[in-house]
Amino acid sequence: MPEETVVAYKTGWSGTHKKTGVTAVVNNIGIFFLPNGEYFIISVFVSESKEDFDTNEKIIADITKATYDYYTAREK
Repeated sequence: MPEETVVAYKTGWSGTHKKTGVTAVVNNIGIFFLPNGEYFIISVFVSESKEDFDTNEKIIADITKATYDYYTAREK
C-alpha cells in the first residue's frame, strides 16, 4: 500500500504449540482510511496453521492488499 496510507490496527498471535507445531491463530484487525475519505474495516485470522510466523503474516498482508486494491480501484 502507499506509504501515506493511514491505518489503525491491532495484531495478535497465539504462539506455536511446541509438540504439534500448530499455531492456533495469527490475526490482524484494521481500519484503512482511503484517499477519497472513505474507509474499510478488515479482520483476518489465520488459524490452525503449520506455516511459520512470517508465512502467516504474508497471508494476512496479501489478503489485506487485495482488499485495498479492490476499494481503491473503484475510485478510478
